[in-house]
Amino acid sequence: MVKIRHSHFLTWIKRIAFNQTISWIRTNHKPLLDTEELTPEQTLESEKELAEKIAVHNDLTKLLGVLSPHARSVLWLYAIEGYSHQEIAKMHGKSVSYSKVIVSRALNLIKAKTESVSNA
Repeated sequence: MVKIRHSHFLTWIKRIAFNQTISWIRTNHKPLLDTEELTPEQTLESEKELAEKIAVHNDLTKLLGVLSPHARSVLWLYAIEGYSHQEIAKMHGKSVSYSKVIVSRALNLIKAKTESVSNA
């Protein structure tokens, strides 16, 4: 059984979001490098990198899909946007423990899902 620390998981989610943002920027803006100047090896490497990023994006989308929209938004605010539990609680008119419980339950649900997939 794989044990995932809370802080490691949040770091992982932030890294995925960062990579997805970079991928979006690369696909929606003109390249800084003329792709005709790329060697076949560089082209193959960039295609592999893109395929890997798409796979990670799909995996993350599936994992976040197991959460309710409400839990997903609270987790997103905390893990990706960097809001504190106090700020999230204030946004929802709830106590600080409310945000902590939602984030903890969401992470536990995602962790259980990843463990069930890795054990299958």
